[in-house]
Amino acid sequence: MKEQIKFYKAKELAEILGINDKTVYRLGREGLIDRVKVGRSVRFIMPDSDAEKKNLDKDSSRK
Repeated sequence: MKEQIKFYKAKELAEILGINDKTVYRLGREGLIDRVKVGRSVRFIMPDSDAEKKNLDKDSSRK
């Protein structure tokens, strides 16, 4: 059975990752977080591994 992908709003993912929602949008634009456009809104996909999450923490702190 295939694993279902969960999509998050920027604010939801920001709370989970402990970063600002504007940072989620920026990381999505830069290709560091997968994103999908649904109509006029954008949904984000949670990074798979802890290593990817650590990379996000490092990248989000640079600005």
